[in-house]
Amino acid sequence: MLLTRFFGLLHFSELTFPDNIRKHSFKKLTLWHTLSLEVTCFSFTLLFHKADCFYMGNIVMIESLPDSPINPLSHLQAYLA
Repeated sequence: MLLTRFFGLLHFSELTFPDNIRKHSFKKLTLWHTLSLEVTCFSFTLLFHKADCFYMGNIVMIESLPDSPINPLSHLQAYLA
């Protein structure tokens, strides 16, 4: 989550679900079926964002760093496995 947050320039609230029931909002939840894995990158859709004027959602695309020990794609694939 930290690598996805760092390389995607995201807030923790965009990747986590709050413990407080009054703050639960499913329109701010990133859904697993929006995740797309490619050879050189991965992407997912944020369904709602306060700066999204047209309510279309935002696609976050994070590129792979193949020669780096902090390659976000390899860490995501290990997490999913």
